[in-house]
Amino acid sequence: MPFSDVSAGQQYPMITTGMNGVITLILAPKCYLEMSVDKCLHIVAPDKFAVTLNTKGTSNVVQHPRAKIVHCDQNICARFTAENDKMAVFDTYGVLFTMAHLAQGYLISSSQNVQQYRAPIIVPIDVKQFATMNGDRDWATWSFYTESQTGPTQVELCREIVNQAVIESRSADGSYAVRVHDIRIDCFPDGEITINARPRQVCCNWQTGLVALRTPSIDIAIEEDEKAYVKKGLKRVHVSCSGMVVSDGNIVASTDQRGRIISA
Repeated sequence: MPFSDVSAGQQYPMITTGMNGVITLILAPKCYLEMSVDKCLHIVAPDKFAVTLNTKGTSNVVQHPRAKIVHCDQNICARFTAENDKMAVFDTYGVLFTMAHLAQGYLISSSQNVQQYRAPIIVPIDVKQFATMNGDRDWATWSFYTESQTGPTQVELCREIVNQAVIESRSADGSYAVRVHDIRIDCFPDGEITINARPRQVCCNWQTGLVALRTPSIDIAIEEDEKAYVKKGLKRVHVSCSGMVVSDGNIVASTDQRGRIISA
């Protein structure tokens, strides 16, 4: 089944490409997907979320009214603003976490150099040092255009991809499935969208703002009731309105909603 072209103004989904060498799919009234020829993805629901994944899933960004998560290789910066502005940084050494009102952070690490310290190590820190997390920079758009192959030289290939795109199914309830550049996209009338670009997967809802992203490198979710998590290998952070749970291997620490360590 052929796509509707944006210029035709027909029903969703619609597809187009521009002189910037980017393929754009308009999936719903308030949700669109940008795709590059090397399959970098940028999913946007204005005022709800923006998500970017690079081709290998080694660089990812989630921007959300309740969170900002920037991942590049082994490093992750995460800020959860729903309750007491929780922050965490992952790297190969361990996990550093804090809350905006605290004058210090806590470090946990399964590194052999610090395994003797079973309790979190107190680290003096100013939240201004979380430069990635401060300000209004659009990291999702920046990541997409930094990581992807775009530009005028890609326009002809984009047009070929658009011409080969197909709607695989369409149901009476408004749900549909499309395949573009060997990427399967399923859209449902309740706002849920799933994008399978193996080994990467995104499940999001442009109406509720819920987001889940999974790649071989990372697992991220923004859930209901102010819950969210980031998982990378043995390093994890879970947040909710009641506090944080942070782990690096078998080293685990929990805080209450004020940032006080309640177990470690």
